[in-house]
Amino acid sequence: MWGGRPRPRATPWSRIGLVSAGSLTDKLGTRRGFAFAIVLWSIAAMTPGLAYSVTTFTFAMFLLGIGEAVNLPACIKTVAE
Repeated sequence: MWGGRPRPRATPWSRIGLVSAGSLTDKLGTRRGFAFAIVLWSIAAMTPGLAYSVTTFTFAMFLLGIGEAVNLPACIKTVAE
């Protein structure tokens, strides 16, 4: 909390993913990029439950952050078209 309000925070993995997510969406196209993001995020959302160590949990959160990062440029491009 900062100033009585929650601050929006992106995970470090999302920040890393946002750097390349826009170009990935441009290369794949809007529909394929969005489909890729949804599939990746859906699979990654299940993987933390399978984690058995800190390393596997970190990798699961990495995949989740990448899936979330691709979602934002795909949504913006969909609205713009």
